[in-house]
Amino acid sequence: MQMSYEKFFASGRQKLHSRASNDPLVSSLAPKYDCSDVVQVTLMSAQKGVESFQGATESEFHAWLFGVYENTKKTLARRLSAQKRDYRRETDAHCDDGFAHIRSSRRSPLSSIISRENCDLVSEALGNLTTDQAEVVRLRFVDRQSLNEIAISMGKSQKAVSGLIYRATKALCVELSK
Repeated sequence: MQMSYEKFFASGRQKLHSRASNDPLVSSLAPKYDCSDVVQVTLMSAQKGVESFQGATESEFHAWLFGVYENTKKTLARRLSAQKRDYRRETDAHCDDGFAHIRSSRRSPLSSIISRENCDLVSEALGNLTTDQAEVVRLRFVDRQSLNEIAISMGKSQKAVSGLIYRATKALCVELSK
């Protein structure tokens, strides 16, 4: 990180905190995240991706930082609401969105039925995992996020995420072998 960005981050942090404290979406995250959490995750994401910033002025940096903030709060809101969903109501959504590659060979009605059954089995198995395990499987294998991206969005270290992925895939294999 270049020295000039340190000043930008310092002033951006204050502006982010001010914006987050008045943001109704951030307020709705309050049981799990407060505005300081949102600002911290935003700054971690921004610091990781500061090389992609192409502006030169402090105001351009703040505009870019606010874009990172918007994405961060939406990601946190999705994660919070995802923990409240019941997997049994989402079997079709999983199949239509994340597991389309399982059903990619639609050459015959029989292959369609088999693919649908496989998708249902995977969705049911995911429902038997812990919330964090199901989330990490979705982020890693459906959304294809990196370990670092998952660690930031889940608020865990990369080592913890790596272990969680290992335990989740192991548990998923156990569930699918039943």
